[in-house]
Amino acid sequence: MAIYVHKNGQQLGPFEDDAVRSQLLSGQLSPGDTAIRQGDANWSTLAALFPGVTQAAAAPAAVSMAAAVVSQSPAAAPAKKGGCLKVGLIVVGILMFLGGLAAGVGSRFIPSVSCSLADSDQKEIVKLQADLDKAKRDADTVKISSIERELDGVLAGAKTSQEYCDQERLRNNIIGISGGVVGFVGVLFMLIGLIVGRKK
Repeated sequence: MAIYVHKNGQQLGPFEDDAVRSQLLSGQLSPGDTAIRQGDANWSTLAALFPGVTQAAAAPAAVSMAAAVVSQSPAAAPAKKGGCLKVGLIVVGILMFLGGLAAGVGSRFIPSVSCSLADSDQKEIVKLQADLDKAKRDADTVKISSIERELDGVLAGAKTSQEYCDQERLRNNIIGISGGVVGFVGVLFMLIGLIVGRKK
């Protein structure tokens, strides 16, 4: 069955078993990352789902676009001379504005695997509830018991998927707001650069 993996605040997948093993061995995934099989009730570590599989190296940490743009600012610090100060301020301002704009707009289009999984779980819940109602009408006790167990598992998984979905939406909103702030500061840098140029 399809496997979804939660790593660094993002949900990845779906993957087949062989793909997950391969990523564990290559170091793209680590045994401590959590995962869930489609239809399972609880998230588990990859170490629990794939005992005995080792991994080579930890994946490098990701750096957000807005942070990267801000971190470039000291490198482009303006020199003491008037002409260099003007150019430095304008260049830094443009970089910050473009980086902030890209982060702000891009955050609206980040795909959410967690939300897709949550929607899929909701559809599965509706289907199982319909099947349960039919089994109750047919007085099929064996089928009722089986469907109720499956429904309990899907409900538990849906709760976790919805929590991850809410976290991803919050993260996207934070990225968007941060991008807007960085873009605004970039505009201020450009305006200051133009004013400094006029004074010189």
